[in-house]
Amino acid sequence: MEHNFAYELIEEYVFGTLSQPDHDAVQLHLDSGCEICQARVGEVEEASVHLAEGLVEQTPSGSLRANILTQVGSNVAETTKRKKPTQLYAWTVATIGIAASFVLLVWVNSLRQELSDTRTELEASRVQIARLVQDNSVQTDATYLLGLPCTKTVDLAGVTPNENSFAKIVIHPDEDFAVAYLYRLPPTPEGKEYQLWVEIDGQPISVGVFNIEENGEALVKMQSIPKPTSIASFKVTIEPTGGLSQPSGMLYLTGANSLTKMQSH
Repeated sequence: MEHNFAYELIEEYVFGTLSQPDHDAVQLHLDSGCEICQARVGEVEEASVHLAEGLVEQTPSGSLRANILTQVGSNVAETTKRKKPTQLYAWTVATIGIAASFVLLVWVNSLRQELSDTRTELEASRVQIARLVQDNSVQTDATYLLGLPCTKTVDLAGVTPNENSFAKIVIHPDEDFAVAYLYRLPPTPEGKEYQLWVEIDGQPISVGVFNIEENGEALVKMQSIPKPTSIASFKVTIEPTGGLSQPSGMLYLTGANSLTKMQSH
């Protein structure tokens, strides 16, 4: 069994809901020594234990129980007239078994949904934590720049039809990085990202791509930028995910570099 297919079946393997051929194939894959899938089995087993410990025991509603008992009783009364005692016993056991299997199936599906929801929440939490750690690091760099003499801020204004968008760039003439605070940018379409550019001698140079928060804001560190005093202006465009070597999309923000003006004087 291929690794990707086996990995997708780990949850069903743990809960015993796979067909025998699929179960045997996953087991063979695990026995081959796949550490990723073995680790996934441990994660699902641990998550199922935590979920089971947190589940509140619930009693089926009175109407459900009454409906099942009424249906079973009705069928038993009907078949009593035409079935021998041994046949009636076997039929009753089978009916109870089917009802129990149905309840178990509902519970298993509910548990699988809870596991899926928990996994989604954990992934969202990891992404949020990573973003917070990154923002904290960039904020530290911005604080460092603001503490230096001669640090300047460059204002970027929104371009029609996004005049409400704006940004401020914190930059120092002797440092090879800068920090951009961006505000009120509209959401990007799927497959698109914003890209930051510096213009030197009429040529745009990419200094990073970024995505925005739900509120339209972003905090971006521009690393390994050219000599700050040689930068004529900053621009922000929208480009395919990963960015391009030259701008091709709509212009959203632009602003002249105040350090260049100071240098000219």
